[in-house]
Amino acid sequence: MSFHEVEASDAGLELQTVELQIALGLKEFTAETFEDAVSETVAEMGGVVLFLMRIEEDEVERAVAAVSLPSGEGREVAMVSADGGFESLVVEPAERSLLAVALLAASYAGLAESWARAA
Repeated sequence: MSFHEVEASDAGLELQTVELQIALGLKEFTAETFEDAVSETVAEMGGVVLFLMRIEEDEVERAVAAVSLPSGEGREVAMVSADGGFESLVVEPAERSLLAVALLAASYAGLAESWARAA
């Protein structure tokens, strides 16, 4: 599949989140290539992948990535998730995400920034 339905969580998204939605929505990927597609796209935007995992939510398997993107005010932590069939893709700020791992993403991003400053 070369085009994925991209869902915006709301109209107040940061520019970097919207850019990531568009870039990933235009990429061709499958369950096997999701991690590489997210990693490459985020790296091209100057960001980093915090973690990638598969979760089951309401009996639906989802591929999930937490990413940190540069923004005008520092960094933006976003969640990227795709349903098991990889037909829809959701990119949203971690602080607005209903995914259980979104809190972990924000915490991990803060810890990673602390380590970078200490190094």
